Amino acid sequence: MQDTVEKPESFATTSLLISNFLTLIVALILKWQLVLVIWPYWTQSVIIGWYARKRMLALKKLSTEGFTSNDEPVPANEKGKRSTTSFFVIHYGFFHFGYLVFY
Repeated sequence: MQDTVEKPESFATTSLLISNFLTLIVALILKWQLVLVIWPYWTQSVIIGWYARKRMLALKKLSTEGFTSNDEPVPANEKGKRSTTSFFVIHYGFFHFGYLVFY
């Protein structure tokens, strides 16, 4: 007998997609201004990035096969994990800062 219980991540992803789709439908029907739709998505994306960072730092085993930084292999240790997470945070942060400023 197979286990049919969904993983929490799968449920969270499905719920997120459904809620975002329904929000867009309501926004189109009610003719919301774009700013009313953009801000919740921007905030949601920042929150997702925060938890992605936490998950990266919580990894027990980091696979860096084929992953390089400045043409050097990234070590599969704590230092490699921290540098990779920092790289993510900086780039994700700049994207969201630009998104915030230019909207």
